[in-house]
Amino acid sequence: FRYTLPSTQMVIDDLFLIENSDDLYILNHHNVSPNAPNEMFDDICLIKLHNNQFVFEEHYGGSASDRATSIKEYDSNSLIIAGSGYSEDGLFASNNGWAEGLVLVVSKIDGEIIFHHLVGGSRHDNIIEAFPVNGNIVLIGNSNSIDGDIAPLFNVALSASNCFVMKITETGSL
Repeated sequence: FRYTLPSTQMVIDDLFLIENSDDLYILNHHNVSPNAPNEMFDDICLIKLHNNQFVFEEHYGGSASDRATSIKEYDSNSLIIAGSGYSEDGLFASNNGWAEGLVLVVSKIDGEIIFHHLVGGSRHDNIIEAFPVNGNIVLIGNSNSIDGDIAPLFNVALSASNCFVMKITETGSL
């Protein structure tokens, strides 16, 4: 599947897709950020098509590379996007270190952010998958951090990543 972004006419083919009835949600890493237009950094890009007609294109990120690793339906009105962010501005102003794990819950109607949460410490942190479970969100990720909100999970940093499983409540609390 290939898609041309309406905003830039850029063709993208590295996609995550969700299809339900007449709607198609496309998640991609758009390599020219509207948040830093003169730079070649990735932003998370969500596109919605309804009956093959363009509905919206929304970008999430800051001035550095921010990437998604999964998208799932959260409920009938929203989607969960998981990944990591290297930016230290915009959504990522509270970034504790090199990269933070990222969870976004966005509206299916217009892509607006309902809530977002960063997970991590002073090193590299990533959320690989996020699943809805009984109104909460279960996160699966990896981390090299031993501080921040990862601290209760690990007391010794390994040279390789530590795996973690966390839960975020429906209000965004860890």
